[in-house]
This record gives sequence, C-alpha cells and structure tokens, in this order.
Amino acid sequence: HGSRPGGREPWLPSMAKPYGPEGRRVRVLRRSRGLAILGDGGVAMAELSGEVNTGPHAGLESHPGWGYPVFASRGLDAGTVSRLAARTAAASRYLSALLRYEPRFALLVLGPQDWASRSPNLVYGMPGYEQGNLLVAGTSNRFWEESLELITAGAPDHLPGLSAVYGTAEGGIDLSPFFDLLPVHELAHAFVNDGPLRLPRRWLDEFECNLAMHGYVAAEEPGQLPALITFPAAIAAIQPLGTWYRVLADFDTYHAENMDPWNYGWYQCRLSVAAARVHDSAG
Repeated sequence: HGSRPGGREPWLPSMAKPYGPEGRRVRVLRRSRGLAILGDGGVAMAELSGEVNTGPHAGLESHPGWGYPVFASRGLDAGTVSRLAARTAAASRYLSALLRYEPRFALLVLGPQDWASRSPNLVYGMPGYEQGNLLVAGTSNRFWEESLELITAGAPDHLPGLSAVYGTAEGGIDLSPFFDLLPVHELAHAFVNDGPLRLPRRWLDEFECNLAMHGYVAAEEPGQLPALITFPAAIAAIQPLGTWYRVLADFDTYHAENMDPWNYGWYQCRLSVAAARVHDSAG
C-alpha cells in the first residue's frame, strides 16, 4: 500500500483518461469477448493494427521462413534466434485463433550494440513492443543478473526454488528460460495496443499481456510453466524499495519510460503472478 513510503493508498487504478493509439483499419462498432464486431454486423478475423515501423530493421540480418519478419543482430547465436522465432510464431497462431485477429508485427532479436538505437528502454535486456516491433535481447546481460542480486537481498527464501528451475550444471542460475518466454508477452501487445483488446489503463494492458502469455504457455508449452511462474513469484515477494512506486495509479502515470527498471519489473512480476492466479482459477 502507498505510493510513497508510509502511504496507505490501495493498489487500485486512478480514474485517468483512457489512452491508446489511433489508426484502426476497419469500422468497429463494439466488442464482445475480445472480438471485433464489424460494421456489417459480422464477427470476423479483423485487421486493426497499423503498419510495422521498418526503420529499426536496417542494419540487422534477416531470418526468413517464419511467416512474419524476423531480424537479428549480426553474430548472435542462430539457435537462439530460431528458438525465439519459433515460439513467437506458435504464440501468434494460438492467439490469432483465440481472438480471431491477425496482427502485423516483426521480431527483433538484438545484441547490446543494436539496442540503444532501436529500443525505448535504455536498459539492455528489458523487452519491449514499439510500433509493431517485438524487441528482445539475444544474449544474457547485466539486467537479468541484477535480478538475482535483488532476490538474494530481498527474498532469499526463493533462491532454492530458482535453483531447482533455472539451475545450471555448474551450480549457477540461468534465467534465460524465463526471459525467452517474454516475446509472447510482447506479441500480446500487438493484440492489446493495436488490436481488439484495447483497455483503458496501462496496468490492464500489461495484465492482459501476462494473461495471454500464461494462457499460451499452459496450452501449448505446459512444460515451461515452472520457468514462467517461478521468477516472477520471487521478484513479487521483494519488499518495495523506499524510492519505488507501489500503486497502480503510479504505474499508469510513469510506466516504463519514467520509472526505475526494476521498479517496473516488480510491477510486471506482480501482474504476472496475478495473471497466473486468474488463469488457474478461471481457465
């Protein structure tokens, strides 16, 4: 509770004005259960999203054959790119069939040298969705490593669980299996930000994307559920630092652009834990 140390505000959204990008391609009269109800009265596979910004693709290697554009920094492990591309393709098929909507998007798997010029998130390793582009890191990085330091300091009782799920043969912890699932979350933004699931709050956007990711993993890759839920539970258990924002109204106001990266990550992990609970209770 509280947006600042000592505050007692509940973790509820403010009555901020709805937001969201414009530029729909069909006339949408209303929505029912996430489907676009079109002007002719039908419920159809809609195309509401805008064009993908191709500017960030310049200078990257193209990886064709996935049914959608995939680009990667030169020198990245080809197996990593293929793994992320295959998962994103599978998630696109799953969500498109579920929501009767096919978004336009591209996957950009980036190395550190190509991150700052393409991602609005200055911290390498924090994935994002920007103008139709799914931006994800192609290598392990300091941002992922710092999460272990936060957990060690703030939720050490979760370390054995992390070791059980993400442990390496050398005795370390590799969080790549969790972060490799996040392209599905970013893909879900193509449905939420530019498609038929637009919502009036940013925290609802992120919750919906986490719910979509959890639904995909549970249905299509159930063996990855431990990798999906263990890390967020550990971060969510950390007591917020004194300088962190803590309520949903602040998340709407500051979001990723004006918030400490790990404060933002803490919000995301709490929303991920909530999405898992909703999915498991309601299906």
